[in-house]
Amino acid sequence: MCSSPFTSEEGRFNLTANLISKLSMDSEKRPLSNYTLKDYRRFLSAHLQFLQGLCQLSNQATKISIQGFLSLLFSMIEVLSEENFGIQLNSIIQHKELNSSTILTDLLSLIRGIYHGNAIISLYGTNFEYIHPDRELNGVYLPTQALIYDDECSCGLHMNCTTPANFIEANPSTNISIQGLKIGCTPSESFRASTLECFYNQSCIDLIQQFASKPSRFNLTNPFKSLSTNNSRFPINTTIDKLINSLFIKELKTTISYLSYFEQCFPLLCSYTYIRQSSFLSIMTHLFGLQGGLAIVFD
Repeated sequence: MCSSPFTSEEGRFNLTANLISKLSMDSEKRPLSNYTLKDYRRFLSAHLQFLQGLCQLSNQATKISIQGFLSLLFSMIEVLSEENFGIQLNSIIQHKELNSSTILTDLLSLIRGIYHGNAIISLYGTNFEYIHPDRELNGVYLPTQALIYDDECSCGLHMNCTTPANFIEANPSTNISIQGLKIGCTPSESFRASTLECFYNQSCIDLIQQFASKPSRFNLTNPFKSLSTNNSRFPINTTIDKLINSLFIKELKTTISYLSYFEQCFPLLCSYTYIRQSSFLSIMTHLFGLQGGLAIVFD
């Protein structure tokens, strides 16, 4: 996903070229554009921008993890066997991968906690709305109320309230659902709860282009092709939240060379122990031999 046109600056611009730029709310709780409050066209650009940022952060975290791994010292008092060498190295790799993911998720959790804990009102007007009371407040404060989404989820209590995304047409009134995508309290939280199913379906991509791209760009050349599921360890209905936890790594390839390890260690002495179970005849022969030797000594 992170190497697709959907995560590039140019791709985001082309895909959203026909959208109205003013997507915030006015003082009367109305969108400045002609889109209704929950029309997905208000959130598409923010979702793609968030995806681009997540890919960049994941890529940086992965590179830092690899650099840290390559700088590690792997010291032993004796040369490991090929089997034990593979086991220990795979364990270190898994630990570094988990640690990189934890650093990124902890950073995002801190930002999310600050945003929700301080009840910061989204510019999109999707988590809180201002209430205009009948009486004059003399400019002291302006009360707000939290928006409610599916399952009576309140943005005042939970940051991750969502509802399925739709393109909304006013005349005639029509809701056109978009596979896998959601809207909610904030664009970032709703995107974390979304999946990328739409981007694996060419018909769904064409639908987005129909509502968001300029016709001239759409008809000329279409760089937005559905994603491939080949060599991916994730099903297409995996949430963005789970992809973040895995750093968007589609396939993790590692090459372990025991020969390089052995040559690097360059042991001064190699020895081995051969264990064999002796037969009854062999044992008796040794015993008689020992007895004969003792008899000679005593004589």
